[in-house]
Amino acid sequence: MLIKGGGEIVRAVLIVEDEKIIEHKELQKDEDVVIGKKKKELSPKQLKIANEKQAIKRHCSQLGGFVHMLCVRNELLFNSLNIDRADISRLIYLATYIDYNNRKENLLIVRKKGQKNTPMTRENMQELLKLADKQFKAFLKNMKNNNLIWKVGEKYYISNVYFTKGKTGFDTKEYTRLFVDTTRYLYEHVATRQHKILGYVFQLVPYCHYELNVICKNPLEVDPARIEKLSLMEICKMLGISTDKGNMVKFRNSLSNFVVKVKGTRYYLFAHNTVRAGEIRDYFIINPLIVWAGSDENKTRDIIETLYFS
Repeated sequence: MLIKGGGEIVRAVLIVEDEKIIEHKELQKDEDVVIGKKKKELSPKQLKIANEKQAIKRHCSQLGGFVHMLCVRNELLFNSLNIDRADISRLIYLATYIDYNNRKENLLIVRKKGQKNTPMTRENMQELLKLADKQFKAFLKNMKNNNLIWKVGEKYYISNVYFTKGKTGFDTKEYTRLFVDTTRYLYEHVATRQHKILGYVFQLVPYCHYELNVICKNPLEVDPARIEKLSLMEICKMLGISTDKGNMVKFRNSLSNFVVKVKGTRYYLFAHNTVRAGEIRDYFIINPLIVWAGSDENKTRDIIETLYFS
């Protein structure tokens, strides 16, 4: 592959080993194998950034890709809307079926084996959500009343105010990634009666630290030592759940029922850990295999390996 450099025609190649860029060099005249090209030699910092981007790309691909979900930091998800908690989890599940924003933006689509993407019908939607007629009608009415789902002709769309697939054009810290395969697995493997509890978890996403997924008061804090973790009582107060000790323990325990499976390994959705520095204090983390806004794949891998393997 020919490129111009310093006024001369040169041949350049990126040397890749184990999917990591380790060297950038010019080829000799008699060398024929060309892998890639760069107009200038990469610095160690540039190589590091390139490798990090590749690692995140691989990570996202392994989880079926992702949809961007808008997060107004330090505000419960959809808190300003009058929608049922169970419907939150249903809407988020459906959002994994939207088309890319450079094609048919936010059109709900389905893909059957051996066929191209086709617009999702009302029947498709009800079947995917696993809802009885009465529940489904109430859900769809709730979504339409809040302009979250609307119908044009025979096609259904989800609001691009909250979800988008593809380039956002906004500060990435305003969004989190909603991973397709794990979000779908999570919803598809719980009973209808658990949709409300799942909705509580999704409402906490805007309080997830953008890199570490710890539920905290300052999710954009860069220094991990300064993260102000939220306690179980603070979380329950925020969600409007009774702070009676027995009820809080019951709520916490109910969150351990949610699991996802990736490459045959089961992981918990919600983890709780304990800090013993002067006082015993619990804190909570949402599994970054489901939602994650970070840029350091090594950190998310450490979290997963430390807290979620089961």
